[in-house]
Amino acid sequence: MTKKHQRVVYHCRLNVAMAKQIPMSVKKKDKSSRGKNRYLINSIAKALNILDLFDFGKEQLSASHIATELNLNRSSIYPILCTLREFGYLQKNKLSKKYRLGLKFIEKGEVVIGHLEVAKIAESYLYELAHSLGESVYLAVLEKMDVIHIVCKHPIPQTFPHLMVNSPIGTRAPAHCTALGKVLLASLAQKKLDELLGQTELNLLTENTITDKKMLKEHLARVYKQGFAIDNEEFVAGGVCVAAPVINHTGEVIAAISVFAPAARVSPERLKELTKKIKCTADRISHDLGVADN
Repeated sequence: MTKKHQRVVYHCRLNVAMAKQIPMSVKKKDKSSRGKNRYLINSIAKALNILDLFDFGKEQLSASHIATELNLNRSSIYPILCTLREFGYLQKNKLSKKYRLGLKFIEKGEVVIGHLEVAKIAESYLYELAHSLGESVYLAVLEKMDVIHIVCKHPIPQTFPHLMVNSPIGTRAPAHCTALGKVLLASLAQKKLDELLGQTELNLLTENTITDKKMLKEHLARVYKQGFAIDNEEFVAGGVCVAAPVINHTGEVIAAISVFAPAARVSPERLKELTKKIKCTADRISHDLGVADN
């Protein structure tokens, strides 16, 4: 890709307020060796670039829009669009003539998540935690400088009528300003972290967002040492999040879990409670993945 891009990543709803869309960290131009790979098949690369255009806020796209975004002739993408439709990866609206992702992605997405052992193990623990705390809880993995939610559990709205977060499975969020992301970034080797930071501009989302890379690295060192991370209104104004790492039998951090709560209700005592319970739940999941008790 030659253009910088932003992803709409999070939808927060405070009572009956409209969902708020927040842009991702802005990625710098890709200077990797993708375009130099001699095994790259151009037509497949074009198809994948087309699919990558669809996102929250860009659910339906016209052929001309796709061609413009990718700097391609409309005639050159038509066979690709037809092929993707034939195999169920795209659908076409007969009235608007616009394309949208096909149901094949639901099928394949369930297969991917179903094979993630950590998601299977965490499911019941997160359900229990959400209803115990009365807050939304998440399991996420790291992809470059984004976190992707793979399990989301919410308390029953009628029982807990407060801030609800609409964050479906597959939602992306910027790693540098979320508790989930900071826990996962803190686990990376220094060389890998430097590589990712070198490819990313840290977007300012609230007045508390850390956008200085040196400061972020210092912050991540503290996160690693203490074993948990706190997002104090760094991603969403009015929201506090606490996260802890999930570790597999080899000692590798493979995911993180978090709890999200409205800042107005997070007193120092409540923050201690959330931190204690999120760490305890992360330890229980890690134990089921083969981590020995201390």
